[in-house]
Amino acid sequence: MGTWAKRDGTGRTFELRSPTDSLPVLQDKMREYVENGARLGWLVDPPGGQVFVYRPDAPVERLAEPDSVSADPVLPGFRLEMDALRSILRPDAG
Repeated sequence: MGTWAKRDGTGRTFELRSPTDSLPVLQDKMREYVENGARLGWLVDPPGGQVFVYRPDAPVERLAEPDSVSADPVLPGFRLEMDALRSILRPDAG
């Protein structure tokens, strides 16, 4: 299973790393998205238990085992709840 990526016209991008994906390659891709106008990028790394948050003119934020990830101010009030994502990725890990 490969990476799942979602990009849309609002300047957001979401990458979900699979165990076979190269993290440095995905990190380069995320930087490229931001350089080309993305206002928010999330690289979710379930194998590493981390989320990288990309925003223009800001250092990459690395979150280790976060409970949730905020999309403010690009999507005010929206949060990705990591427990919900983990239950989808590993439904038997309850």
